[in-house]
Amino acid sequence: MSCSNYVRQSVESISFIIIQATNLCNLNCTYCYLDGRKTPGRISFDTVDVLFKKLSESSYIQKPIKVNWHAGEPLVAGIDFYKEAFKIARKYFSKDEISHLFQTNATLITEEWVRFFIEEDVKIGISCDGPAHIQDLQRVNWAGKGMSKYVQRGIDLLRKHNIRLQGLCVITNNNIDYPNEVYDYFKENQFKNLAFNLEEVEAIHKHTSFTSLSDEEVKNKYNRFLKTFFTRMKADNYVIELREFSYWGSLIQEKSNNSAYKVPRTPFGISTLSFDKEGNIVAFAPELLSGIPENKKEFVVGNIHEIDSLGSIQQDPRYQYQLDAIVEGIKKCEATCSYFDLCGGCFPSNKYYENNTFDSSETKHCKYFVKGNVDSILDWVEAGNSAVNA
Repeated sequence: MSCSNYVRQSVESISFIIIQATNLCNLNCTYCYLDGRKTPGRISFDTVDVLFKKLSESSYIQKPIKVNWHAGEPLVAGIDFYKEAFKIARKYFSKDEISHLFQTNATLITEEWVRFFIEEDVKIGISCDGPAHIQDLQRVNWAGKGMSKYVQRGIDLLRKHNIRLQGLCVITNNNIDYPNEVYDYFKENQFKNLAFNLEEVEAIHKHTSFTSLSDEEVKNKYNRFLKTFFTRMKADNYVIELREFSYWGSLIQEKSNNSAYKVPRTPFGISTLSFDKEGNIVAFAPELLSGIPENKKEFVVGNIHEIDSLGSIQQDPRYQYQLDAIVEGIKKCEATCSYFDLCGGCFPSNKYYENNTFDSSETKHCKYFVKGNVDSILDWVEAGNSAVNA
């Protein structure tokens, strides 16, 4: 069955949501796509209450529900805010029915925050890009000053209390030539899980650090980076689990075992909902909360205060319009791309922000990241290695 048919099937469950409690961020990272990061304000407790109430009432809910507090910098909202927000959530979900994750830059972490994380069993994802000489080029404050020492302070506090570290590392032209240094950083800081995002065009971030390079040059650089990283991982018995290796490697393994294999349906529509501080809702991809410069609500498909239920979003004309265009884009991918069985032709936000329409196929994100990951793992396998951690 093609991915376009999968998309047309009714969504079976909602198991993951993203809440943007505030747009505010204390950093001004060079590759950030989120607008309004100096705009004050945070989500109201009334909106939090309505959100969790309607979530609990939805027939689409699959428990435990995972809540990713994302922003901006989520910790800017303050501990007292989250104590009350979590209290509200517990009105509708028991502790076993919900889990919380903060995606943080780690600069604001204190002993008080750590105690809160432990008490509430909060999972922590840390956005950091490698050693200080790399981080300080791209993870900077609003005065342009590198913030690596504050990131390290937060990481050290988490390690002191044995909190499991999960990293999100953006690969740019500043660190793509330093795979060993990046690997050493995450190993020495005892990260257990790591994910890479290759810098991409999204929303207000119109030009990447790779702009001066050809597509082939970027792919070759990323391939060399990954192969070195894979080699280091294997030598250390895979003490770091890399998302790109685990995810794409498992798909390649499935395909090698069964030539008819096609990737399972990528989460679509209401199965990955994102909410901003006003309660506006986007589907399909969280990056779409940024809208476009002319209209910040371009991709909004409803507001939590106005909808009857989360499922009713699927009947909204705005949702249907986006879905139709996304499906047409997927059909184009299916007809033209040899990687389709592994990819599924999705990534709608990249399509829109790069090609100005969902109804499109290849993007630089496809060339660099999707095809780059697949090709690197295939090269790894052809060299006699396993496509999975072994």
